[in-house]
Amino acid sequence: MNRHPLRTGASIRYLVFSGASFCANLGITAALHEVLGVSPELAFAIALTFVFGMNFAGLRWWIFAGTKRPFGSQLLGFGLSSLIFRGLEYAGYLLLLRGLGVPYLAAAVATIGVSFVAKFVVYDSWLFSRTSA
Repeated sequence: MNRHPLRTGASIRYLVFSGASFCANLGITAALHEVLGVSPELAFAIALTFVFGMNFAGLRWWIFAGTKRPFGSQLLGFGLSSLIFRGLEYAGYLLLLRGLGVPYLAAAVATIGVSFVAKFVVYDSWLFSRTSA
């Protein structure tokens, strides 16, 4: 009687898209800095902005196609949830690194891994749910 069964297609699309998003972020940052001479700080900020839009579009129209939530409220929810997730990711990373003495790369992998799963659950069950919210 699981009301919200795992949608394998959505989870595979989420995995693939997350990899593409990561590569786009890195590629845009590098291209802007190396090819166009944009400062690393500005290049990364531009890449983050582009990838934010790309992620929202991909989540709304490909990964969780069929969502019923209005565009504007969904975009606002995505923006707020992105800020919250980034804050929690950083806090979790610091807790593992400084509080528990976990090596920095292991702390980063653990934090990103947990966040990856948590985002999918939140997006699938609430923000990009196929029911009206």
